[in-house]
Amino acid sequence: MNSKIKAHIVILMLFILFSLTALPLKANTGLFTWTKVFSEPVASVDWSPDGTIVVVGNADDYQITLLDWQTGEVTWQVPFPEAEFPYSPYAYSIRWSRDGKWIAVTASGAVYLVDPQTGEFHILTPTVPAERDQPDYILPRWGNDSSALAVLDTKGYIDIFDTTTGAITQMIALIPEANYVDPNLTAFDWSPDGQRFVASYLSDSMVGQSAGFWDRAGNLLTAYTQESVTDSASQTICPRPAGNSMAENLMYFEWANDSRTLVAALRSELAVCRLHDDGMVELHVLESYGTIFRWSPDQRWLANAIDTDTDVLLIDAANSYQMVSSRPPGGSSAASLAWSPDSQHLAMGTRNELWIGTLELPQSTE
Repeated sequence: MNSKIKAHIVILMLFILFSLTALPLKANTGLFTWTKVFSEPVASVDWSPDGTIVVVGNADDYQITLLDWQTGEVTWQVPFPEAEFPYSPYAYSIRWSRDGKWIAVTASGAVYLVDPQTGEFHILTPTVPAERDQPDYILPRWGNDSSALAVLDTKGYIDIFDTTTGAITQMIALIPEANYVDPNLTAFDWSPDGQRFVASYLSDSMVGQSAGFWDRAGNLLTAYTQESVTDSASQTICPRPAGNSMAENLMYFEWANDSRTLVAALRSELAVCRLHDDGMVELHVLESYGTIFRWSPDQRWLANAIDTDTDVLLIDAANSYQMVSSRPPGGSSAASLAWSPDSQHLAMGTRNELWIGTLELPQSTE
């Protein structure tokens, strides 16, 4: 074989190798076909309302990236200002407003608004009463539009910002007696219709944290909230049945799209609660636990992961909460989850990359 033929063979082999490595990495596991779309650590992720792009936070290089999830093309990538990205679904979080106007980010106790068109950051600087400590913000949450943003102060408050002025327009105290030195709350969410808040509720008369519910005006909804160990006003307590101990701290809440159903997570227990108009709370205790949760917009699936594990657990609300496990082939621990608006794709950020899982449901035989 002469040297020219050898050279052509080498070039052809290199071209084939380059083509293979340039193709998206795909694998089918469980109900998902997984595709790797980004090769950087992703501490938090969310989708644009039209489902075409995702925003991700890189936990190593301290930057935020907007990219087309189908092509991997980066729209913009900007350094994050003066903040670190801890691997925590509570301390660092990204949420896109439902009308697409703003991306909200919490990191290092501060809250930011990001313009999705340019990547420009705007920090929201709170003015709080003198008796309050400097807030430590986590979990930005939108209501039904982008005019107001609610965030949790881990020291015991929900603060609601006017996104036009940047001012706090409402403060909801989660500790009525205000005598807890360091509550370090992490459980909070705002319902998609903008009408209800759920958060940890602390009281001297409770063993530990309970689930508290407030209306949009900040009034405690006593029909659903257990205010003391002897309180029987609520017919069923979320996340545990009345009479059981609440010694464990609540770790996380996530409303489903109907604004009546939510997941409540303790350290070793998971429950799905549904609020009814008569004050009854329908309760499903699940044999699972986790640290990261997201409901699919169609409310069929609850995705659940543990930030020290590589699997994502898919809980099927339409089939008696059956559970199916799936694992992207990257072998890296989970860091964040987010569903596409059409409920067909799940973004899973890990400590090394971003994977998109596409649902592949079995065909009905009927």
